[in-house]
Amino acid sequence: MRIGKPLAMIIGLFTIWPIIYLLLFMAFFVVTALTMFHQAPQHQAGPGIFPYIFIAHAGTILLMFALMAFYIVHVFKNPALKDDRRALWAVVLFMGLPFSAPVYWWLFIWRPACGYAFRLTMRCSERLPAVRSDFPMIKTPPLRFNARFR
Repeated sequence: MRIGKPLAMIIGLFTIWPIIYLLLFMAFFVVTALTMFHQAPQHQAGPGIFPYIFIAHAGTILLMFALMAFYIVHVFKNPALKDDRRALWAVVLFMGLPFSAPVYWWLFIWRPACGYAFRLTMRCSERLPAVRSDFPMIKTPPLRFNARFR
């Protein structure tokens, strides 16, 4: 599944929005709580900013469902992943989307869109250089045990 660089940027912005929203919501909650405690005697109940927070909250939840669907479909159509890695990424994305989706986006959407060839699925033997046959091996002397340890 090939994704161009402009689309990868848009997907990346949507991917980091839940984390940004979480930080903004926590900051808003702390500021509101401190302001409410400070102005407790003259505080008047009213809807205030709650409807706007509700709209942003519902929009972020719907965005996360859409991102989950997109990323799980992308995982199973990604030719760079082997079958066992696909299942692992699907579970990781399902269980911790806000924190695992930026990692998946960076490794498998952004880097290929920028032209970087990157494979996490290679085996250790494919990554290590081949051992030269003419290289002398280091031989260690055999271990000698004392007679009483036999």
